[in-house]
Amino acid sequence: MRDDEVYKLLSTPGWLLVPVGLPGAGKSTLGGRLVAHGLMHQHGILSTDTLRERLGGRRDWLGDEELVFRHVREILDARLRNGLTTYLDATNVRAVDRNYALAAAQAAGRAGLVVRFSEPKEVCRRRRAHQGVVYDDHVWDGLVKDLAEIDWNSLAVPWVDSAAVARIIADQT
Repeated sequence: MRDDEVYKLLSTPGWLLVPVGLPGAGKSTLGGRLVAHGLMHQHGILSTDTLRERLGGRRDWLGDEELVFRHVREILDARLRNGLTTYLDATNVRAVDRNYALAAAQAAGRAGLVVRFSEPKEVCRRRRAHQGVVYDDHVWDGLVKDLAEIDWNSLAVPWVDSAAVARIIADQT
């Protein structure tokens, strides 16, 4: 997607952004920038970390992923049906999660865009550890594997690199 097309999407209410990347890659930071630059309301950030904290007491709680994602899907569906701009702040490395969100946007007649975060895994893990979140090796390795298996050239939806979105926000606002 060209920069002007991305900015047009971000300037039109009701869009869905699906960031894809490891924990610590900067997904939440980009969501904050969108809010800070007036491109969305803070309540438009649908964060799995926030839901985990509310349901399990910690942002890194992995006690019931089915429950977390059931809530994510219910909230996402309602937001899209009501034309509300939404930033799905999750790793979104699993095709099933990305595809659900993008299909829901399409069904609601909303534009959807995938944002690829490609920070090195070592940098991401260090950032999360600095934030007090330490992943079990099998959980972390699974996320890394899922991300590495994404064939970006075969995605059926438009996508853009996170650096491009950050540049567009800075240049256009």
